[in-house]
Amino acid sequence: MYRAAIDNGHNSISSTDMNWILASSGTVKWASLNSSDTSIAGGAESGSCLDDWAFEWANVYINFSHFNAIAHTADQLQCTAVHEAGHVSGLNHRLSSDVSIMNISHNTRCHSFVIKVVQPSDVTDFNHMY
Repeated sequence: MYRAAIDNGHNSISSTDMNWILASSGTVKWASLNSSDTSIAGGAESGSCLDDWAFEWANVYINFSHFNAIAHTADQLQCTAVHEAGHVSGLNHRLSSDVSIMNISHNTRCHSFVIKVVQPSDVTDFNHMY
């Protein structure tokens, strides 16, 4: 379930107006966050080359402790994967009232709305940054 949700999340980012450019030597790693804190669903970090804005590296983490402690669907896991990929892209959290993959509340974003893909507001934020 984890691999399919992560792959679907990655594909949904790649098929939006937020295209990732990975430097020819760059890598994207999806890995476990290895945190025992079940309140944390995931994490992300990245590095890019300012000359061409290509990602040199990106790490997207899923906290398996969170997903093993509380039952989640594949769609809810994909929600977290796309949210963390948004952080890699430089997006910040949005208010809990916004319909956005970057909504600050995991419960709102992944349980109430079950947002699985980048939303128009996220694309607008991304385009304002770059």
